[in-house]
Amino acid sequence: MSSDRYTIPDIAAALGVKPNTVSAYSSRRQMPEPSGRVGRTPYWLPGDIEPWIEGYRHGAAPTT
Repeated sequence: MSSDRYTIPDIAAALGVKPNTVSAYSSRRQMPEPSGRVGRTPYWLPGDIEPWIEGYRHGAAPTT
């Protein structure tokens, strides 16, 4: 999946998990920090999050 930016629901869809799971990973710093925010909504640029998504898909633990 490639887009201009990823939000929590986008990442959840890419991983096959619920958005709350991605929110928990983010709050526990088990994934890359957001690239930025629009209001209070975090987003990630593809180059910042896609390698982490691929690692997750290949069995890597949800850490950075």
